[in-house]
Formats: sequence, C-alpha cells, structure tokens
Amino acid sequence: MSEKRSTSVAKKHSVSQKIKRKKHETDAFREEDIIKESLAFKVLSEEITKECLECSDVLKIEEKLLDFLKLQQTHIDLKEGSALDYYVGLVWFAKQQKYNAEQTSALYTVGHNLFDNIQEKHISLVENLKELKKYFAGIAMNDTVELSGGLECFDLNQAKDILTFLNITIFQHYRLYEYMFCCTQAEEIIGLDLEVEVPKPATLPWPAPLDEAVDESLFKQYIAPPPEPTPEPELSEEELAALKAAEIEKDIETAKREDELLSQLQPEEIKKIISEVFEEVVGTVDHQVAEKLREKENQFIQRINKIHKVL
Repeated sequence: MSEKRSTSVAKKHSVSQKIKRKKHETDAFREEDIIKESLAFKVLSEEITKECLECSDVLKIEEKLLDFLKLQQTHIDLKEGSALDYYVGLVWFAKQQKYNAEQTSALYTVGHNLFDNIQEKHISLVENLKELKKYFAGIAMNDTVELSGGLECFDLNQAKDILTFLNITIFQHYRLYEYMFCCTQAEEIIGLDLEVEVPKPATLPWPAPLDEAVDESLFKQYIAPPPEPTPEPELSEEELAALKAAEIEKDIETAKREDELLSQLQPEEIKKIISEVFEEVVGTVDHQVAEKLREKENQFIQRINKIHKVL
C-alpha cells in the first residue's frame, strides 16, 4: 500500500509540474508578444517631434508632416489626404494635451502602426484592437515592468484619453478606411464645351471687322499701336570718321568765335557786364533774405500779441 501511495503521489507531482511548466511557457509566450521597449522616436524622430510641438497652429504642423511623409498629391488623392489629416490630428491632440516630445512620438508610433495595419496589412478590426491592447499593457503597474507595451511614459488617465481619441478617430471609421484602402479611387474627368463665334476671315470679299466696333479713324488714333520707328542705316567706318572730323571742326570754329567775341570787348565793357550780372544775382538774394526776415518779424509780432492777450 505504501508503494502504491508513493507512486500516485509521484504521478500527481509530475502532472502538477507539467501543468506549471505549460503555464509558464504560455505566460512566457504572451510576454514575448508584448513589446518591451519604448515606442518613442521609432517613427517620428525627436527633432521633428520638437519642431511640430513648437508650431503655433495646425497649418504649420501640416507643413512639417507633409514634408516628413513625402506626400505629393494630397489635394487630389483621397488616400494621401486622409493619411495626412489623420497624422496631423494625432500631433495636434498631443499638443492640446501638453504631452512632451517622448509622449508625442510614442503616440505617433501607436497611431502609425494601427493605420499601417489597415493601409498595408489589411487586418480586421478585432485583430487591430488586439494589437492596441498589447501597446497599453503594463501601464500604471509598477510590479510588471517586463510586461510594458512601450507606453510606460503615460499614466492611467492619459491612457484613457488616448483610447478615447483613437476610438473616435480611427476605430469609429474603421470600415471607411478599409473601403478606401481596398478599393481604387474613381477618376473623374470634367469637361466643358464652349461655343465661340469668331469673325469671318479677312480673305473673304468683305472688309475686315473693326476692332471693338469703333470707327477706323478712332481706332488708328487711340487704339492702334504706334508704328515702329524705321531703323537708322548703319554707317561705315569711313562715314563715322568723317562725322567725327566734322564735329571736331565745328567745336574748333565755335571756340574761335568765342575768342573773337572776347577779343572785341574792351576791359570797361567786361567790367560792366560782370557788375550787371553780380547786381542781378545779389539783388535776387537780397530780396529773398528780406522776405524771410519779414516772415520772422511777423511771427514774433504774433507771439507778442498772444502774450499780451494772455496777460
């Protein structure tokens, strides 16, 4: 009896050891599925994250992310436009919640992975929710740091706010995103037919129509462009040399005439001319100075009168 009891105890012990081993292996497998390193700066670098947080409005954040995502046709491609709108919403939400650069980048990584699961991997809503659950594992649990999903930079209240935000942005419109990324966008070509009446050609036996239906005389006088000036004929080198020589001779003759005129004048006549010019110039200056003095005198008289009135 003692041998049978020992054998049964040994069997029970071995069975319990196997159960514990399987449970340990299962827990280890689950721990491997959960990401253990931080999600910050995995997709959005620290430099770009800080630049986005420093932006004062949504449009500047959109410019930063547009350059980062290398999107070229957001104004005509629905897929690119929706992706840009989604990522701008992520960063703007982080800025409104006053997250730091690490928290903003970690949130961007989570949002990017969830969006990529729809856009590239085409996984279902349930599978994507399971992926989201892994990211939030271990938040506000200090004794299970090894089970952290990479969002240990957030507290419990912040995690709730993020889940609410993701619910109303990506998961609430999950079917629309699936339809958009699984179906090709239809191209719409918009055409417009215009009927334009043109005048008859001038080759017909009728006169050409007048511009703006005005009289020909008025058209030629006010509307028609001026005729182009006729280009001057180019002169040869010999002709240019002759013209220069003629100009030099003309200058010499003018100088001779001036010398002759001065030589004909007597010293008394020259003095008289200089004195007349001087008197004319000085008289003009005296008149201007007298006017300015008169203006100043009037100003002082007005000031004195004002003072007397006050007294």
